[in-house]
Amino acid sequence: MASKGKPQLCRGSYTAHQIGDELLLIATGVHPTPGFKEFFKVKSLSGVPAFAFFCIHPEGIQPDVITPFQHHERFLVKGPVEKVMIEDVDGAHEIKVVRFPKAAMAAVKAEDAEELPCGDVVRQIIGAWAGNNGFSDDQKLSDVFLQGPCNNGAISALANALKDRFGGAPTMSCSTTVASVVEALCE
Repeated sequence: MASKGKPQLCRGSYTAHQIGDELLLIATGVHPTPGFKEFFKVKSLSGVPAFAFFCIHPEGIQPDVITPFQHHERFLVKGPVEKVMIEDVDGAHEIKVVRFPKAAMAAVKAEDAEELPCGDVVRQIIGAWAGNNGFSDDQKLSDVFLQGPCNNGAISALANALKDRFGGAPTMSCSTTVASVVEALCE
């Protein structure tokens, strides 16, 4: 039986992304009830960065409802990271890191980006995260992503980049078109 209110190793599926000195870890999975809290704990940032993924079982009576979760955290790292190790209840997992060009994101965050039309800023952010600057508005995100596969982790990372710039992001999936993202954020 789970120890309520105390951290314990959790279970999830993981993706990792890097822009410059920032490493984004994303865990997705399900819990047997709502109310769990998840977190990553740093084990080591030297060599191959290593983390442990924990969750805290909610206290009190909870309904038996399978509850999906997605948890992400950012960590500062030095230099390029090829892979990370994540320990969870099932053991250690080696996760390949998808790296994105820092220069592209820096250009989007620059002060002069305030002068660009909203749609151009959205397209720059999508291009930076996808590793692709040659796409059209009618393309699906799955066709735009060249830096790595279009999956929940990639979509979550893109959503976080859009939230950093716009304060929010539309609901997206790999079948969402670039035009619908631009429209949702710029109308």
